[in-house]
Amino acid sequence: MEQHTPVMLQSHGLKVANKAVDFSFVQRMYTHDRQSLLKLAGLESKLNADAPTASPLDKIFAIVYRWPEHSTYRLIPNHEAVEPLAAIDDPVHGVF
Repeated sequence: MEQHTPVMLQSHGLKVANKAVDFSFVQRMYTHDRQSLLKLAGLESKLNADAPTASPLDKIFAIVYRWPEHSTYRLIPNHEAVEPLAAIDDPVHGVF
């Protein structure tokens, strides 16, 4: 298991509080997979508590999850972007 020092990680733009970090953990952060990122951030159980099934937040996350990660850099027609953008930008439950 490769370990990187805080200085090495900071040179890559990552802030670490005086300890070595498992490089495989750092590699797992470089993904567009939302479920994996929630787990890594320790937020999966919080989302489940804050967004019970059929709640407004659950419905918004369902829209965002349907948007495939490979489409991140693909141009799409406006009519396909309306629903995901509205979910992201929702003033109460949006992710931004």
